[in-house]
This record gives sequence, C-alpha cells and structure tokens, in this order.
Amino acid sequence: MRPRCGQRQPFVLRSRAEVERFFAESALEPADPGVVPVHHWRADHAAPVPEQPDASCLAVLEDIEKVRYADINDVTDADINVYAAIGNKA
Repeated sequence: MRPRCGQRQPFVLRSRAEVERFFAESALEPADPGVVPVHHWRADHAAPVPEQPDASCLAVLEDIEKVRYADINDVTDADINVYAAIGNKA
C-alpha cells in the first residue's frame, strides 16, 4: 500500500548485520559493492564538492552548521553509520 501524499514513512536505523540479514531473508543478492557505508557508493570521488565560504564566515558557524560545507570525499568509515545496497532477486 502506497502512502498518501503528506504521510510520513518510518525511518529505521539498522546495523550492517541487520541490513545484510534483510537482503538474505528477502532472497536479494546485493550488487557490487554490496552492503557498504553510503559514501562508498561514490568511491570514485565523483561527489560534487560544495563551494566554500570565506574563512571568516565559517569561523562563526557552529559545528552542525558547518556540515553543509563538508566534502563527502573526506569522510572515513568511522564517520558514517548508515549502510546502503542495491539488491537483485536471487
């Protein structure tokens, strides 16, 4: 059943093992690169780099506000706790 316009879909955080179990229980075969931290889906560093504001502007922002200017290409596995995969019917 599809949600009606304006209805919210639940967002459930799952561990890597839980995501892998979902694929196994659903008879889905993960496509390469498999179940990986989301930033590995752009492993070729093809993600766009956001335009950087002046250093003086960046200096007055709180850390959470600086996130919008972060370069995803600088992210490490330790920074990410969201996993992604695309599956094909086995």
